[in-house]
Amino acid sequence: MESIHSIMDALIANDDENPVGLQYLPAELIEAIFQHLGLDSCKSFRLTSKRCAVLGQPYILSPLLKLFPHRDDFTKLMEISQNPYFSSQIHRIEIYMGKVDDYHFRNNMCLQQCAREGKDVAAIMQKSMARYQKQKGLEEAFADDFCNPAILEQAFPNMKNLEGVDIKMEECLYNDLVLWDAWKMGLSKAEPGDAEIDHFMAVLRAASRSKLRILTNDLLPFGIWDMDCYLPDLEMAFSGLTSLKLVMGCKNLRDHHVTDSRESWAKRLNKALTRATNLRELHIGFKLSFSAVLDCPPLLDGLMLPHLHTLILDKLAWRPEELGSFLKAHAATLRRLRVWAFVSKRDLKGNTVDYPADLEMLIDEMKEHLKLEKLDVCGHPSILCQPAEIFWFHETGLYDDNWDPVRQYSGSPSVMAQRCEEYVVHNGISPYERGVEDLL
Repeated sequence: MESIHSIMDALIANDDENPVGLQYLPAELIEAIFQHLGLDSCKSFRLTSKRCAVLGQPYILSPLLKLFPHRDDFTKLMEISQNPYFSSQIHRIEIYMGKVDDYHFRNNMCLQQCAREGKDVAAIMQKSMARYQKQKGLEEAFADDFCNPAILEQAFPNMKNLEGVDIKMEECLYNDLVLWDAWKMGLSKAEPGDAEIDHFMAVLRAASRSKLRILTNDLLPFGIWDMDCYLPDLEMAFSGLTSLKLVMGCKNLRDHHVTDSRESWAKRLNKALTRATNLRELHIGFKLSFSAVLDCPPLLDGLMLPHLHTLILDKLAWRPEELGSFLKAHAATLRRLRVWAFVSKRDLKGNTVDYPADLEMLIDEMKEHLKLEKLDVCGHPSILCQPAEIFWFHETGLYDDNWDPVRQYSGSPSVMAQRCEEYVVHNGISPYERGVEDLL
């Protein structure tokens, strides 16, 4: 039996009389070989012949391009965009913008050192700190090119097949277990601010010159809605989108409760969304501490999205009449819905207060007017929950962000969400026809 090496030598032989040379293999077989090779092996295999170099081009560059602040990735982005072949290979770009609060991050690493046991703890912590310092220095070295508007505005229009951009602010940038654990601890993540807003707007302005269809941001700084100058760029960037996900968050969000609807964040976002008439998926939400929710009365006011298929409103309190009207207007296309089980009301002093929602009327309207495939009601409180007890409710929904089922446990408070879906989607019994003991 011939050895593997002799077989490979025969395949790559340059002798024209070689009956098993690569030049005699079908193109489909060579492509199948490339599909089972790693990146480094693909590069080596392409060097064996001009034919393999041509056939192997699609396999040496992933359609997903990841850009990190501690690497010279934006120079790489520019080089790819200038290549007539590889510029069309990129379909989606992920930009990682997560930052640490240096003071709290170091303190959390010290806490880990105190909590760990073993003789080599000090050495491990020292190596991890050295990696952290090195990566921090690299981020500073490449800071001028990171989300540089000149690079983005030149690169994006050349990428003819670029469909989506994902802004990642919550993802850990460290390939180190100690640093990973410190990242997950409280206060380690820096609060996104003006720099992150500038980076996001640079991406949006460049994307508006391309055929971008998907835009996501997992932690958009809330201060973006305080700047009127950004609104025209937001409207232009949203106009061609089919999928939009904006998860917002910052400290002291309660300061942004509606006092004047013309100046509220929801009104400005509503104005930007009026241009997004091609949207099929809309995900608007907040990442708040202490399980709080934020009101959004003007967000859906007068908004008409003719192709809307999926709507997700996370940690947003709503008004029953406004949400019901919006859902009815989109009944022809809406098939997936996630809402937060809190409504926005005003107290005797005129202040906005979040109350647990009475879903009975809303789910009856859903059952009558909508043809949903999936329904997810998050944050449904206990039936014994008082209006002030907004912190005690179940946050986990029935589905994840990809609408795959989330594992549920017996006795979970989300049983109410299950019964709402059974009633609206599967023609089950209304959850409000059951006794109090069934809901506990």
